[in-house]
Amino acid sequence: MTIPQIEQNRIENTEIKTIGLIINSYKEQIVQIGRQVITLLREQNVNVLAMGEEAEALAISAVSAETFCNEAQMVLVIGGDGTMLRAARTVYSKEIPIICINKLYIVFFT
Repeated sequence: MTIPQIEQNRIENTEIKTIGLIINSYKEQIVQIGRQVITLLREQNVNVLAMGEEAEALAISAVSAETFCNEAQMVLVIGGDGTMLRAARTVYSKEIPIICINKLYIVFFT
């Protein structure tokens, strides 16, 4: 998976190899969407990271917050406003792009 990255007024393609996934694990519909996303990303040879209860709900191995922040090249968030705010708090000290899907609408945070 390749996304354009803007760097000092130039655009270059950056291959994304690892995506962090943060979801609202209390909503079964969101968990099911998260599992579908993981399947699609893995088909593209993209590694997916998740932490704690989210990883358990998604049936993948959990990683620590430190590993999540150090290895994720971008974060995909699926949930409501609270999930988005939690994601922003998780990666606030890193320059990691966040893409949010909120109630099936796509919202972009940088």
